[in-house]
Amino acid sequence: MEEICEKAEAAERDLQMMSEERKANLEKEKRQAEDMRAKALEKVGETKKREASDDVKKEKKARRSGADTITYLKERSEEEFKIRQEELELKKQEQRAQAKQQEEITQQLIRQQEDQKVMFANLQKQQSEQLQQLSQMQMAMMQQQQQTQQQLLTVLQGFVSKAGQ
Repeated sequence: MEEICEKAEAAERDLQMMSEERKANLEKEKRQAEDMRAKALEKVGETKKREASDDVKKEKKARRSGADTITYLKERSEEEFKIRQEELELKKQEQRAQAKQQEEITQQLIRQQEDQKVMFANLQKQQSEQLQQLSQMQMAMMQQQQQTQQQLLTVLQGFVSKAGQ
């Protein structure tokens, strides 16, 4: 119930605020309309007087002397010079940043090449070791075969000598 009352009060306050705003807008529009009617109904002489008084309010621009022109041109050239200096400094900074980035990329490529060289050297060493092991295994197998053949010959010679006897 209290909530409903609060909502109703809030709605009434909103309506009052809106009506006050409408009244203010209507008053403003009414004043503007009256000003326009007054201007439309005034005589030509009155219009000229009003415009003349408006012109008096606007000050006439003073003519500048040659010294003012030189001062203006000097200030303008100094400002342009400062702007150019700032642009040059920005370009230098950009070039430094690009050079630094290029140097970093170059260093990274060099590190990668060195890493690849080390990996390649390790791979070659590993292959060489494997070849040596393979050669040693082949030599061991050949020696074993020779020993086996020698033993087989000895056994065959023993059979041959027993068979001949």
